[in-house]
Amino acid sequence: MNSSRDNQVGACVYILHMLLQRLESERPGMLLDMAAGIAADQAAAGTTESGKTVDGVFSEALRIVKLAHAQLQQ
Repeated sequence: MNSSRDNQVGACVYILHMLLQRLESERPGMLLDMAAGIAADQAAAGTTESGKTVDGVFSEALRIVKLAHAQLQQ
């Protein structure tokens, strides 16, 4: 059973997803630019930060942006 906290996080991700798609429709190419920026930041952080938490945050951010972009391509 999902906790209230899980529901809150899920709702925030859903709203972010919808906002990203709306922004992409107004500014085509924005999501691809964001994905490139996230990947660059992840690579830079990998040389200066330690720990899987930081890498996990970048990986999840990249996944969310790529998913929002992919769904607009369908």
